[in-house]
Amino acid sequence: LHPSSTLAPVANEIVEDVLAFDSVLQTQKTFLTHPLRVPPVALLLVANHIELAADCSVAILDGWLFLSIHQQRGAEVVGKAGALRCAISQMRESALGMLFGKCCDVPLVGDETEWFTGVEVIDSHLKRKIAPDRVSDELRRFLSQSCPFRLQVINEREHQAFKEVGDAAQASGAHWVTIGSIGSAVSPECTELSGSFKMQWRCPCGLSGEFSKYDISDHCRHCVAAQMQQKAEEAIRDCAAVGGAHASPAVGDSALEGDGQERGWKCDVCGCQIASEKTMRILTHRRSHGL
Repeated sequence: LHPSSTLAPVANEIVEDVLAFDSVLQTQKTFLTHPLRVPPVALLLVANHIELAADCSVAILDGWLFLSIHQQRGAEVVGKAGALRCAISQMRESALGMLFGKCCDVPLVGDETEWFTGVEVIDSHLKRKIAPDRVSDELRRFLSQSCPFRLQVINEREHQAFKEVGDAAQASGAHWVTIGSIGSAVSPECTELSGSFKMQWRCPCGLSGEFSKYDISDHCRHCVAAQMQQKAEEAIRDCAAVGGAHASPAVGDSALEGDGQERGWKCDVCGCQIASEKTMRILTHRRSHGL
């Protein structure tokens, strides 16, 4: 950005939005001309091809931009984007026809059925015509909608990973969008994912949000260990509360005899004795009896 640009002071703070520009100007340095800060949803209007999951919750634009869309609004957002793309295309072709005369006049958008995707929610928006004098207002509303979006850059291997969990044979769409060719999520264990890619994930403990596969791995390791420790401690307390019904304190087995009078845990099913501080062994042993 040129130092005189109004966006130059805040360029490093643009995280959730996208920086659009008209062209690249090469002088002694490279500059972007007419920069504009826009929300990620604006990319749905300019992408050459959009790949959507069957539930329209995620989209891959031109094979390298990954856009997460609120699951319940995905089809609606894509449908509105398609209607705007169609209206803008009509205005462009009409302006070109007026500029160069009827000899250059061409069909506005070709066969209109090419815009239909076969998905009812999307097609309901595509069939709604937007008058030229309403395009600006519709575009303003589209860009200012409150639906949450998240944009990430992905590599070719990550793109392929999402295609592998999709169903290309059942995919449908128009020439600008394909629906169902990618999956909405991949496993955190997928080796194709890089450490920087973040996905929506929820742990059985209740933690949810966007995490990388390394964040998920670290949390699972600590979460499972904490849960197992808690269950083992609960099992020890249950045995102590029951008293002699299921377990009773006893002087240790042969491994404990050399240590004197250290207290141990005794199973009343088979009589096995385990050191009381070995909570994981106690829990495993109780499970072996179905307790």
